[in-house]
This record gives sequence, C-alpha cells and structure tokens, in this order.
Amino acid sequence: AEPAAHFAVARFLKNYSTQNNAGIMLTHRIDEATTNQTANHNTTITIDGLIRPRDVWTLTYMVSGSKDTQTDTMGLAGNFFASFAPNDWYAGTVTRFVNKHYTPGMGFVFQNNVIWHNPAIYKIVRPKGWIGKFIRRWDPGFSMNVYQQADNFHFQSMDLDLFPLYTVFNDNSVFNLSFEPAWEQFFFEPLGITVAPGSYQYNRWSIRYNSDASKKISGNIRYAWGDFYDGTLKVLRAGMRIAPVPHLAASLEYEQQKIRNLGI
Repeated sequence: AEPAAHFAVARFLKNYSTQNNAGIMLTHRIDEATTNQTANHNTTITIDGLIRPRDVWTLTYMVSGSKDTQTDTMGLAGNFFASFAPNDWYAGTVTRFVNKHYTPGMGFVFQNNVIWHNPAIYKIVRPKGWIGKFIRRWDPGFSMNVYQQADNFHFQSMDLDLFPLYTVFNDNSVFNLSFEPAWEQFFFEPLGITVAPGSYQYNRWSIRYNSDASKKISGNIRYAWGDFYDGTLKVLRAGMRIAPVPHLAASLEYEQQKIRNLGI
C-alpha cells in the first residue's frame, strides 16, 4: 500500500502601486514511513510577482527552491516573462529553467535540467478598403524555441516558426502558412526508430485553416511536410466540433502520418 501523505500550503500576495503585485508561497509534503523506507519531507518556497510600469509593458517573474530529504537534494527553478504590446505589434519573451534537483512534492515540472527560451515578434496589420471587408488582421512574424541543459548550458535544440501569412478573417476563421527550420542535437529514439546520434538540421512547412470555433459546427485542418532528422515526415490532421447547445458538444479528430527513410 502507498504510504499516507500530508500536505500544507501557505500563500501571501500583496498588490502595490497601480498594476503590480508580489507574492510568496510555501508548500510542505510529508510522506509517512513504511517498512521499506523512512518518512520523506519535501518543502518548496516560491517568490513571484507582476510588474506593469505601463499598459503596454508586462513583466512576470517566479523563482522557486525545493528541499527533499529522501534524496538529500536542493533544487532551483524559475520563470521570467516580458512583453511589449502596443496596438500595432507585439514583442515578448519567456525563459524557464529547472535544474536537475528541483523536486516539487505538490506539483510537477515539464522537464528537469533544462533552460527554455521562447521569444516572439509579430506585426499587427488591420487592412483598410476592400481587403478590410474580408480580413480583420494580418499578423506576420516569428517565434523561436531554444533548449539548453541547465547544468552546463550546452545546446540541445532550436526551432523557428516563421509565419508570414497568419491571417484572421472577419468571420473569425484563421489561415496560416509557416516555415519551420530546426536544429537538434539528437540522442533518443522517436517512435522506437533508431536514428544515428548527432547534429541535425531540417526544414518543415505547415499550412492550416480553422473555422470559427464559436459556431455550432466548426472545423480545422492542418498539413505539415518536409524533412525530419534523416528522413521525411508528412502529417495530416483534421477535426470537427459540433455543439448544438451550450452544455453539449462532440468532436471528431483524424491524424495521418507518413514517415519515409527515417533511421538507420
């Protein structure tokens, strides 16, 4: 049988100035002893906050430390977000880090020993004239994902998403065409297929269309193609949602993947 566990949470949040706040949270988990192991105590302390010096600026931060008695380790994790968003464009970045010893006994992490960077920039164009009768917004831009190991800052992977044709129509449907180059230090097996470890650079494209999701019947379709490590990968996804009344909805999803020449 699993040992009994006891949880405690304390949280304090203080608003200050006009649009700012700062907070602190303490958690503690006790797993009772069993015949095979001693009792374990896990503690985390977290400091976080929001800073908005102006309406167009947003900064959020979070730093968390953990202490686990069973592994006798102390860990550290954090998150930083900054954005500048006037009416006609957007620029923002997220950085998250989790070292290999961070262990939140009352939560989870997306990965250990990792640093993730996610900057993004896009322009907001609102067409006028006859084009404006069909298109509400056109948001060309790019985003990026960069992963590093937290213990030595070694590069793991990077991928770009360049979307020159991200378009929102007046009927709330969305069309997007994107180019997605990627760079990876490869060291695992996708789908059980053996791929030679090493550095890979490959390029992919994707095109998608989403109809208005607020309608009673809506749908989406996405097709992606291009290189994938040492092979090629084509992916087709399609879906439909039916919501005849507010409290009832049904959805249907379909996905097809075609992999060619992947692996040793």
